[in-house]
Parts: sequence; C-alpha cells; structure tokens
Amino acid sequence: MDLDSWSKVLIAVLAVVAALLKLWEVRGARVAQLAELKTVIEVANELPNGSASRKAATAYVEEALNEFVRDFLIFGLTGLNQEAVRRERDARGRPVRSASSSREGVEPP
Repeated sequence: MDLDSWSKVLIAVLAVVAALLKLWEVRGARVAQLAELKTVIEVANELPNGSASRKAATAYVEEALNEFVRDFLIFGLTGLNQEAVRRERDARGRPVRSASSSREGVEPP
C-alpha cells in the first residue's frame, strides 16, 4: 500500500476509535446520572410526605427522567426513520443498490 492509502485507512480507524470513545463517555454519563437520580429518590423517601424538599426532589427526578426518555426516543426514532424508507432488498434482506449508484462492471457484495 502506498502512503495515500495508509493515510485513508488511518483516518477511518481514528474516526471509529473516536466514535467508540464518545459512546463510552455518553454511556458512563448516563449511568452516573441514573445513579444520582436513585440517590435523590432514596433521600426524598426519607423526608416527610408533605415537605417542600420532598416535592422539589421528586419534581427534579421526574423532569430528569422525562428528559432521559425523550432523548432516548429521539435517538431511536432517528434510527428508525433512516431504515423506514421503502427500498428494494435481496433475498437476505440487504438493500439492493440501484444501477446508477453501483460502479459499472462491478457486482455489489
């Protein structure tokens, strides 16, 4: 391989590594956020039923959980929308490339 090919491979590998690190970071942040919410709920359960602090803690947890679910749904619906487009598929269920998008003389895998 020449230097140009190696540089393209290296760029692709670095992009994948960066994406994986970002996913790991987001996952860790979500785990930490859920642990914090669990702690707040445990503290709120120790407070008297009618107290303003308990109401504030419960409202905080409800809002954070609503935001968490909303983010998850937006992420899921975005992915669903990308795959919901009707397209021709082969016997294995893979999208079939149109003749205009495939290279002439080369069969798609």
